[in-house]
Amino acid sequence: MHVIIWLLPILFMLHDFEEIIMIEAWKQRNRICSTHETNNFLSTKIPYSDMRSTASFSIGVAIEFFLLSLTSLYSAITGTYYIWFSLMFAVTFHYIIHLKMCIDCKGYVPGITTAVVFFPIGIAILLYAARSAGFSFLTLSISIAAGVLFGVLLIKCLHGLMARFDGWLEQYKG
Repeated sequence: MHVIIWLLPILFMLHDFEEIIMIEAWKQRNRICSTHETNNFLSTKIPYSDMRSTASFSIGVAIEFFLLSLTSLYSAITGTYYIWFSLMFAVTFHYIIHLKMCIDCKGYVPGITTAVVFFPIGIAILLYAARSAGFSFLTLSISIAAGVLFGVLLIKCLHGLMARFDGWLEQYKG
């Protein structure tokens, strides 16, 4: 487990690198603009349409990476894996969201390549961790529920802060 726990921030960052690198080009290719053209999409919610800039998105990613790294460090020091398991589940579950976005968009969306590769790896890690830590069904259930709740709240919070991040960056420019 002392090695496995570090896969949480590593897999997260590799996945988010794909998003950071591809979002702007993907938005331009799909003409995602202020008019939110939806002709090519099954859903009216266009992925990344609420993202103001790659820089503000990257600040959110950096905050998430910091939290995931701290969680892995805490688990490494204490040998306690409850919080780590919750967040590993949230990250793994997040890959399913990319699959839904891919289906809604009828094609590639940033993050789907790593999501497809990392989802089975995430499931294998979760199964190994649950067995190794000897989690009971109740512990697993609570950890999963906490992970989903924390993940949803964190994403909503960070997406809500993107405008503020952009404001800070604009203010810094002078």
